[in-house]
Amino acid sequence: MKSIAQKSGFILLSLAVFTAVLSCGSQSDKGTGPTDQTDCTDPPAYNLSGTWSMNVTVTGGSQLQAGTQFEVMAVIAQADGGEFTGSTQTEGGLTAELSGKVCGSDIVFTLTQNAPCAGTFRGTGSLQNGFFFTGSYSGKDCNGTLAADVEAMITTPVSLTASAVWSGTTDLYSSVVVPPGMTLTIRPGARVRARTNIAQLVILGNLSAKGTPDSVIVFDFDPVRGASGFWTGVSLRSAESAEMEHCRVRDAMRGINLSGDSGDIRARYCRFEFCRYGVLNNGKPVRLDHLSFVENWYPVPGGAGYYRTGDDAYADTLSDCVFDGNACDAQIMGREGGNSLRIEGSNFMNGVNTLRVDDVYTENSTISVTGSFGLLEMDSTTGTNRIVVTEPLAVPNPAAGCGF
Repeated sequence: MKSIAQKSGFILLSLAVFTAVLSCGSQSDKGTGPTDQTDCTDPPAYNLSGTWSMNVTVTGGSQLQAGTQFEVMAVIAQADGGEFTGSTQTEGGLTAELSGKVCGSDIVFTLTQNAPCAGTFRGTGSLQNGFFFTGSYSGKDCNGTLAADVEAMITTPVSLTASAVWSGTTDLYSSVVVPPGMTLTIRPGARVRARTNIAQLVILGNLSAKGTPDSVIVFDFDPVRGASGFWTGVSLRSAESAEMEHCRVRDAMRGINLSGDSGDIRARYCRFEFCRYGVLNNGKPVRLDHLSFVENWYPVPGGAGYYRTGDDAYADTLSDCVFDGNACDAQIMGREGGNSLRIEGSNFMNGVNTLRVDDVYTENSTISVTGSFGLLEMDSTTGTNRIVVTEPLAVPNPAAGCGF
């Protein structure tokens, strides 16, 4: 399993023994990895610079009972050659200094405890995807000995340093950015698992997430350490290009958030479920097809399957889609007038019309539905805005939706 996060360790005693560490994978799984900085000769595969949230589990020693867990925050700076330094602090103000080196995806480190008494602890670990690692360390201070396993996840945004391919399970703990000129390819059957509320995938470059009918790509939320509600979602911020097919996006604040002047954006045969907004478009006009919007809602002030806003006038088209159980199937607003959303060949399964045009923030704008199932023919005008339903289908369109 790959992961996008980091953690460090620290030691706590009744009145205050503290130590902190960064690592990945317990020493028992280290195999032939380096055991000290003199063995660490490979160039670093990742940069640890940033703020990290760490979880430590005591495994032995005289200070604390095995199984005791605690948390700490660390700030780390890494040089080009892989050497890094850092400082750690607990809520109670206990402090320590951290130094070490990244060689390849392995880490060796030394923790120098400052307060409440001096001590030295050493450990090793291995990074996964540069954003998450697990490891172990041991040592002693004036209060005795201690050994612990450590996990660490980064909480500051992380940018890919080269194009990447994800398969299997990849964990997100913070914002992971794909810069301009780089491409993130997500293989069929892969899982992108958000672990915190701030987790999101930000595309400035290119995204290719093309599953198959038998091997869907899943973006979902499996929170750790008290997180709940939604993860942030997939953000296409003036992306150079993005293609998503046969993807399932769940439990996101915004399943897809389109903004800025993106290039070619394609989303087809995708399912958005249990999000606040399935797709929120604040960018350029799009034409999307074969999407399923299922139970996207939020208690206050609500949610929507497809939500459209923006500063410039737009004309979007959704074709062959399914809307089922959303607080609002589709809603449009915008600072400029003359906006339009055309929905064609789609199935509305709620049995009621939940289309909305915001009359406060837009004017002379229209949602038009044609050749679709589930809505009665109508021409409704509120102020200068209209919702128009024409040529309704008597039975659902069997080709509509994502197919899963």
